[in-house]
This record gives sequence, structure tokens and C-alpha cells, in this order.
Amino acid sequence: MALDLKDLNVKKGALDALRVILASRKKPIEVYQNDDDDDKETKVMKTPKNSKVMKHEDENPEDGEGQGETPEERQARINRINDPAEVEKDVNEIRQDTEIRKGDAIRAKNKELAKATGGNQRLLDFKDFGVDLFRAVKSQISTAKQPEDTYMRPNASYANSDYLMPGQDYPEKRNIPVIDIYFDQSGSWDADDIQKGLDALASIRQFEIRKKVKVNLYYFADHLHDNPRSARWEGGTSGFDEVLQNIKNTQADNVIIMSDSDIESQTDWGRVSKVEIPGYVWFLWRYGDRSPKATVYLRGRRGTTQYNLN
Repeated sequence: MALDLKDLNVKKGALDALRVILASRKKPIEVYQNDDDDDKETKVMKTPKNSKVMKHEDENPEDGEGQGETPEERQARINRINDPAEVEKDVNEIRQDTEIRKGDAIRAKNKELAKATGGNQRLLDFKDFGVDLFRAVKSQISTAKQPEDTYMRPNASYANSDYLMPGQDYPEKRNIPVIDIYFDQSGSWDADDIQKGLDALASIRQFEIRKKVKVNLYYFADHLHDNPRSARWEGGTSGFDEVLQNIKNTQADNVIIMSDSDIESQTDWGRVSKVEIPGYVWFLWRYGDRSPKATVYLRGRRGTTQYNLN
């Protein structure tokens, strides 16, 4: 029967069939046989010469997973699959990775927007902060294995001798990122604003409790302090130069600044120099009221992001 190649659907089907036949010259076409295919009445299609008839039991339901496993490794994998805690952990990881990909797409869009508007980065919603924080922490946590002498694993070379000598073990040591937080306590921050800042700290606290980060918390107004009460007595916001100097002194991995545009007018910019840290810088601006110069003088090598704290 002739094919009407003027019909686009017919033409597409014919081209697809040709591609399969051409591919079969290098690799046999695999045709799966149903259980009732032995019945001659059901054989309605003739397979090409270069075909390999397969049964469904030839399929590998695990898609290669498990090949080369020992019985113990296979049982351990099955136990992980059936463990509700492991399943929940995997689901959470998938959910978090999905949110991270969404955040990456938003950041890429904002980067393009910033180029189009002369570099004026759009503020992200505060709800994005938790996802970005997780992504940053996850990317900075590293696990290293360094050999250590230990009697828990005796040296096998001295077996059947009178000597007990230490062997070597490779314990895991985690590199935990450090986040320095600077919380504005000037007069422009009323009780409600302070509470919003505390709520932001609570989200970071969850990572600290799980020992995924180490947090150093500072407070500033006209000067830098280690407690909020002393800073609240001052009222102004001229202490950003001390903030930058402290970041240099502590050699912080990552920095969070919670403040507003008073930094712009009250900082003596002639007294400060630019600071770049190895990790991330996050600016949480009260009601989106920001200081453009602050983001020029303090930047993160891995990224600098601004959020609307409202």
C-alpha cells in the first residue's frame, strides 16, 4: 500500500521508522514478546530481519541498580528503601533541591534584569531567604577523611606478637561554615521591626541546632556591640565602619546584615575600605529600605543577595 507523504503525520511516522531501521544496522531492534505471541493468530506484525525477540523477564526492573552488589550490600539497600525515615529524608531532599532550582531560576532572571536596569538588583522576598541559606550551607559543608593512629584498629602487622601497636582509621571530619550576623539596633527599628529580625534569626537557629553552621551574633548602632541593650542606648547607625572592620578581623566565611538605608547617610565612607569574603553576603533590608553603597563595600565571592524584610 502506498503512503501519502503529503500527510504530515504519515510523513513523520515514515521518517521515524526509517531512523529505527537505520539504527538497527548497528544494533538489533529489541522487540518484546507477549505471553500469547506464540499463538499464530495474534502475530499481526512481521519484525525486521535484524531484530532480537525478547521476553519481558529479560527486562531489568532496577535499571542496572544493584549490579555487582554483595548480598549484604543488597540487603542494606533494601533496608534503606523500606525505612520510613530514609524515605522521608529522600523526599525532603527532593523538595529542597526543587526549591533550590526554583531559586536559581529566579536569581538568573534577576541577574539579567539587573544588567538591563544598570545593576540595580531587585529585592527578593524574605521567604526565599531560607531556601538560599540551605543551598549555601549545603554547598559549603564538606567532609574530609584524614588518617589517624588508633588502638581501636590494632596494626595487623604485629598480630601473633607480644606488641600491640596502633593501626590507622579514617574518621570523617566535617567542615562547618561560619556565619557572622550583624543586627541593626538603631532608633529606626521599633519593637515590631526587632521582632521581624528575631524571626529571621530563628530560621538560622535551626541550622545551628543541627550543627550545620556556627553563628556569631553582633549588634550595632553608632558602635559595634555583643549585646542588644548597649546598642539600643545609642540610637544612630554610624557604626557600619566598625562592622566592616570586624568582618575583616574575624575572617568570616559568610555574613548577614540586617539594617536599612540609614547606613547610606550615616556612614563615613571615606574611612572604610571594600571587603570581600569567601562565602556569601545576605542583606535583609527593613521594609526594603536599602543602602546601595553597602552592597558595593561588602560583597561575597560566592554571591551577594538582598531581601525585603517586611
